[in-house]
Amino acid sequence: MPFEKLLINVEKQWQGFNIIRYNTEDGYSGRCFYYDLVGTNMSEFYDILSNL
Repeated sequence: MPFEKLLINVEKQWQGFNIIRYNTEDGYSGRCFYYDLVGTNMSEFYDILSNL
């Protein structure tokens, strides 16, 4: 699946993150990928990113 850019979406309550593809024709749309980190908690990582 081709892409030009990737957007990584992290939410505090999730146990993984979402990767969303971008291409010139459609923008940020179409198929995306959710990577489940199996039992982890994204809240600390979310807080770090929010404070950058």
